[in-house]
Amino acid sequence: MDNIFHRLHGYFESISEGLSAKAKAASVFPNKSDIGNNRESAYEDFLRGHIPGSCSVMKGGFIFGQDGSESKQIDLIVINNSAIRFNLPENDSRKSFSFIEGAIGAISVKSMLDKDQLIDSLENINSIPDIVPLKGRVNPMIVIGDEYCPIIKMVYAHDGLSADTILEHLDEFYKSKNIPHSRKPVIIHVLNKYMIIRCDGIDMSQKDLSTGKIISLEIGKFYKFEGRINIQAMMYVLARLQEYSSLYNNVSYDHLYLLNKINDCA
Repeated sequence: MDNIFHRLHGYFESISEGLSAKAKAASVFPNKSDIGNNRESAYEDFLRGHIPGSCSVMKGGFIFGQDGSESKQIDLIVINNSAIRFNLPENDSRKSFSFIEGAIGAISVKSMLDKDQLIDSLENINSIPDIVPLKGRVNPMIVIGDEYCPIIKMVYAHDGLSADTILEHLDEFYKSKNIPHSRKPVIIHVLNKYMIIRCDGIDMSQKDLSTGKIISLEIGKFYKFEGRINIQAMMYVLARLQEYSSLYNNVSYDHLYLLNKINDCA
């Protein structure tokens, strides 16, 4: 029976096909940076057309913290629209940067997710500065769990190694480093192949589309989902960004802090 959910299924399938087509078209460029830039733009366009109006997506540069620390390269940054933004109007490259206060999403975009590119993404994500705890600055009606992550971190790739191989590299990388869960990606999506989700205490179960079974997830662990998962991955990303956009609309920002720090340098 045809209903809105069947049509939405077809809609998101067409979106994923469009992402695939744009990725293939980008390969015409001889310069790898041009290929990567066009593929970033394709995912940026997908987000811009679907995230809530209360937030915006922009091509990243870096995210800086209250102490002046700066992250490594962040390809796409999603910010809450109630926060100050640094999006230069005459910047032809469309690159921007963001204060950690107001940033709600950080996405690393890769053409091919192999071991080196995965490690690059994980290190870039780990470099994002911490935010001052929200306690006392958030609507008291909102409960924040112990595993709360102050900014949603993601990896998106147009192609990549197998899910099992990526899981092995994830395990190898994090075993050798003392990195808290809040500094790890919540989702790795390789288009048309799989998604890997880290349970962060929000979604305690997930449906495996290949088997139809509901899987209980253990907090902090990574889980793979293969098959026709593009729709599931895209909806998961949008739902998490919506969740954080709603949360940060109930947070009191203190951007005068920036003024004071800048004045100290005068």
